[in-house]
Amino acid sequence: MANNEIVIPAPNLAVEGQGQFFQSSLPVPSESAPVPSLEPVDDELLRDIEYARGKQKDLIDQGHDSLPGLVDLADQSQHPRSYEVLSGMLKTLSEMNKDYVNIALGKSAAKSKNNFGEQKVYNQSVNFVGTTKDLADMLKGLK
Repeated sequence: MANNEIVIPAPNLAVEGQGQFFQSSLPVPSESAPVPSLEPVDDELLRDIEYARGKQKDLIDQGHDSLPGLVDLADQSQHPRSYEVLSGMLKTLSEMNKDYVNIALGKSAAKSKNNFGEQKVYNQSVNFVGTTKDLADMLKGLK
């Protein structure tokens, strides 16, 4: 048996016909092997995020600047299609603002260092082979 395994011994069941427990040996990370931490995001990704954020801000500003002219046009024409276009423009600007916020949130998440430190993982498993009646009888006997 290797040093990095857990062995769960099978209990001694004196009653014949009852289910059996099997021992399980699962590999466990050694004490000196830490779980690798995630590295911070590289500078290229941060530059790309900043570029996209800048372009998004420019589009929002242009849409906001053109909005008063579109409102005047819709008022003067009193045509349903012009109000439909205005409604679409307002919806698009609203979605662009949401996207702009999401980009900012993504940038702050990318900047944060994801370091979870060392973690140890232990897996333990006990397998019962038998019927549910055998299990119930065995559990009654443990009480």
